[in-house]
Amino acid sequence: SSDIYCKGELLHVVQTAGIFPDSKTFVDMKVRESPEIALKHFEKLMQDTGSNPSFDQVRSFVNQTFEDGDELEEWTPDDWKEQPALLARIENEKYRQWALSLNKLWRELGRKMKTDVRDNPSHYSLIYVPHGFVIPGGRFKELYYWDSYWIVQGLLLCDMHETAKGVIENLMHLVKVLGFVPNGSRVYYEERSQPPLLIAMARAYFDKTNDIAFIRDNIDILEKEFNFWMNNSMIEVEKDGRSYNLARYIFLSNGPRPESYREDFETTEHLANKTEERERMYWELKSGAATGWDFSSRWFIDGNGTNNGEFASRLEVLESLTMLSPAFVTHTLAPVPMCAGVLKDIKTTSIVPADLNAFLYGAATSLQFFMTKLKERVKATGYGRIASELREAVQAVLWNEEDGIWYDYDASNKKQRRYFYGSNLAPLWTYCYDEDKVEHISAKAVRYIEETGILSYRGGTPASLNQTGEQWDFPNCWAPLQAFIIQGLERTGQEDAQNLADELARRWLHANYMGYEQNVMMFEKYDAVNIGRFGGGGEYQVQEGFGWTNGLVFELLAKYGSKGGPTGDFGGVGGQGVSGQDVSNSLSHTADVVREVVRGATSLVLGADKQSDKANHHGRKPGEHHASV
Repeated sequence: SSDIYCKGELLHVVQTAGIFPDSKTFVDMKVRESPEIALKHFEKLMQDTGSNPSFDQVRSFVNQTFEDGDELEEWTPDDWKEQPALLARIENEKYRQWALSLNKLWRELGRKMKTDVRDNPSHYSLIYVPHGFVIPGGRFKELYYWDSYWIVQGLLLCDMHETAKGVIENLMHLVKVLGFVPNGSRVYYEERSQPPLLIAMARAYFDKTNDIAFIRDNIDILEKEFNFWMNNSMIEVEKDGRSYNLARYIFLSNGPRPESYREDFETTEHLANKTEERERMYWELKSGAATGWDFSSRWFIDGNGTNNGEFASRLEVLESLTMLSPAFVTHTLAPVPMCAGVLKDIKTTSIVPADLNAFLYGAATSLQFFMTKLKERVKATGYGRIASELREAVQAVLWNEEDGIWYDYDASNKKQRRYFYGSNLAPLWTYCYDEDKVEHISAKAVRYIEETGILSYRGGTPASLNQTGEQWDFPNCWAPLQAFIIQGLERTGQEDAQNLADELARRWLHANYMGYEQNVMMFEKYDAVNIGRFGGGGEYQVQEGFGWTNGLVFELLAKYGSKGGPTGDFGGVGGQGVSGQDVSNSLSHTADVVREVVRGATSLVLGADKQSDKANHHGRKPGEHHASV
């Protein structure tokens, strides 16, 4: 509700002036005196300039009225140790030394809030939390919701149980204050959340420590967070004559996102004279940010009910790629990334996501588990029933038996969205399927992965096969999506699925290791085409640190650390025996060229190709569009 950090004319004037390359810079600044004085200075500025201040005048106002926030201090957790027990389980010397370096990053990313944030909250956009925590890194200098899940997992594996507990308690503190966990610990995040993984964090902590007192003391908070989602995100879907309740991301607050104000304002510029439509698009953008996938073709619905918008000829794109680098086709056998949609097509609130419903199913089963431990039998039964209903709804509405995978559902057009996204595998990750069908579902999932062609990408599994320039699309790879796929396959207990998980884990570890060797940094996202290269696209530059990437590396090293180390041999599942280093060398600059070729080709809209694409997304099996190429 802040008239400086969340809404109002001051925010609009400063952010649209563009005095900072990143809109987040301003809303992270501290008020020098008080909000009231800052607003008076702004009122005078507008009076003196006839409500039309110049760039230099706005910059001078900001410099005189605000300063860089000093609300966080570096913090070394008390339970940090240089040699966590995990290191002894990593057989490869290079990986062991790498893990040793990553363990040191917990200290570098450790932060604690100064008490002045608690005592003078109106001077800051930061929301006070009582315990130290680990930031993701880069521009992300605060506590974030779903990032924290993988950070907590990494901390637990590095024997930092108290630090992990403190991170969880901070998120619980936010539930006490706001009624739910927001996107992050800033006031401008208070009107939206992120993927609901707090209960999963509490379960991970309990599984590691058996601290039932912690669960007993905080079970009401966990229930409150769960109820927030069940009460505010559910939508009724009709399927085969039955009604099912499933969740979607829907956060309806007015105006642009403060931390991306200029970007949102420009995105909606075509609606400048349509106030109501512009506000609806702000809702869609904010809901899209709440998904954690900000942004992706996953949330695009064009006039034809697809994620495509206007797209290029697949044949022309392939011919261009073949000319530029025959290795791209002959060595990697990669599916051709498609141009797909634009941000103005965003319709997040109309889409029922497979991963969100899988998360809520996992939360319900964990609450059932906790209530059983606490001998709350009635509540345990209740959460068991909720879990069963969610699982049944996911299978009835989102599962596609022909393709053998779960898809998001378009509630406005009443159809599944039959496109590859890494989130399609999330129900495997939370066991959101009938246990007696695990063999069937596992085999289907393995086949789906093979048929999509994603195994051709040695740098990791891309978020999608759509080239849009958005950061949650091709060619970017993200740690959470690797977790859903690798750990989801592993958790089925089926040999073929576990073999594929092993191969994908080996590839991801190798890509992360190569990136670290080349840059001495860990990144927020990576490039599927070039092994170890950081990803791009989106609203800001690539960020290094990086909390969730490091956390997943520790998880994979704990599971697969005895199975070798970095290698250029990528034979095995989905491989052609091609040296990973050879592919990387031959494609050292191809990813950039690919982006430009595909983006440039968007003007080549061919009528015949439109018809073939329509056929592709209305009944074809995944991967069939590669056969025509």
